[in-house]
Amino acid sequence: MARDVTWRPRDRKQEQHRQRRRLGILGGLIAVNLGVVLYHGDPRDRVPAAPTPARAAPRRPPARVNAPAAKTPTPATTPENAPEASTASTPETSPVATSEGSATATTEAPTPPSTMGMFAVVDKTRTPGVTEELSPTAGMRTPAAVQRVLSLSLGRGQTVAAALVGAGARNDDVSAALQSLKGVVDFRRLRPESQLKARFDADNRLVGLDVFASRTERARAHLSATGWHGHPLDVTVDTVVTMVAGQVRRSLWESLVGAGERPWLITEVVDMFAWDIDFYSEVYPGDTFRLLVEKRYVDGELAGYGALLAGEFVTNKTLHRAFRYTADGGAAAYYDEEGRSLKKQLLKSPLQYGNVTSGFGYRHHPILGYNRRHNGIDYGVPIGTPVWSVGDGHVTRATYDAGFGKFIEVRHPNGWLSQYAHLSRIDVKVGDRVEQKQFIGKVGSTGMSTGPHLHFGLKRFGAYVNPAAQKFERGQALTGSALAAFKAKVDSLIQALNRLSVASGKQRGAHEAG
Repeated sequence: MARDVTWRPRDRKQEQHRQRRRLGILGGLIAVNLGVVLYHGDPRDRVPAAPTPARAAPRRPPARVNAPAAKTPTPATTPENAPEASTASTPETSPVATSEGSATATTEAPTPPSTMGMFAVVDKTRTPGVTEELSPTAGMRTPAAVQRVLSLSLGRGQTVAAALVGAGARNDDVSAALQSLKGVVDFRRLRPESQLKARFDADNRLVGLDVFASRTERARAHLSATGWHGHPLDVTVDTVVTMVAGQVRRSLWESLVGAGERPWLITEVVDMFAWDIDFYSEVYPGDTFRLLVEKRYVDGELAGYGALLAGEFVTNKTLHRAFRYTADGGAAAYYDEEGRSLKKQLLKSPLQYGNVTSGFGYRHHPILGYNRRHNGIDYGVPIGTPVWSVGDGHVTRATYDAGFGKFIEVRHPNGWLSQYAHLSRIDVKVGDRVEQKQFIGKVGSTGMSTGPHLHFGLKRFGAYVNPAAQKFERGQALTGSALAAFKAKVDSLIQALNRLSVASGKQRGAHEAG
């Protein structure tokens, strides 16, 4: 007799009821397993890495968790396979800090990592000081101290504190971090585009700060269990002696900057030959120069210059050479090949760089409208250009003069007196003692002036003289053992200069001296 296999609605309801019952039981098992793991931790953490004699069963071993979607049951964890399973088959789910941050800004000892099989739960509200036995997350992976690293660049007029608060740091954390760097970083010297690196923990609290004052000046503040601590960072600086050569086309400034050199090198060259060459009136197209200079590199990039060791300048077919030397117990100075000091009583110019717009002698006065004697040299430079004293001396006048505007007069030994007129600012007062190359004011256009410029006048025993035509007394020359040591050092520098040829119309650099 045939069997009746007709579908009946009543049987379908019973089947649905049985499925819901099975799912309920399975959900209960999962909840129980999860509660046990959360309370006791993963039992695999207690299994040693190397095989050992069998241990007694745990007091309350967790039951096996069956995944509903799996076609085959998940094998139970055993002491034999526990280490391999927990380290190789479980995906990494905990936040990972950068290596730099985790090494420098930890606030407490890290908890040994562990995993939970198919479950990944991260507790970001763990309270420091709670013992592991009472913590509901015992045995789980805790987040690293540094969770976010942020690079910042200071804007114009922006302070470090404002930049950090704008990035989400709390005021009290910022204050503590900056206080720890007091005496380590001169925050007044920071400029726009100065770099910062801030580190934050999982609660978005500042735990570390790096300040890059320059390529060679870096400092770090970090939070530890005892509070904030600041210290300078060691920076590896590679110093290379480099040969630089070139030919003047229109100006020394254009020749060096156009070839990739920085303004510092131009000012050092002017400084080296300031007693012998007036770079405003005695440099012509076709003049040549050769230099030996230290360049400082950090991480392969030029970070600045060291010392200008030697220089040669040929102007109007006249050879000038200078060599840097530091005598025992003295300061570094420049000497010629015979050990004679290049320093003279007065400099040839009161500015590091500029253009001569009017020379010494008779000329047509641009304001008075008639010819009269011009007792000085005019330099056409922008307002605010620093002006230095051409020699050691005492300030005899620092006032406003009807024709000269803001005006400074300095008396020097041996009957010399220098004058600086049309200034925008005076930085000295009557009676002050000034040194050679000390800045005493800034260029302006005050008094009877048609535009920004500096009028420089020079007197000898009360009479005006042409500053460009004067020969000034030299400083003390080297003698004895100091002279012998100097010549031994200079011989190698001269050989290096002689090996360096000047390319016509070009500058060649970046060749390491042998």
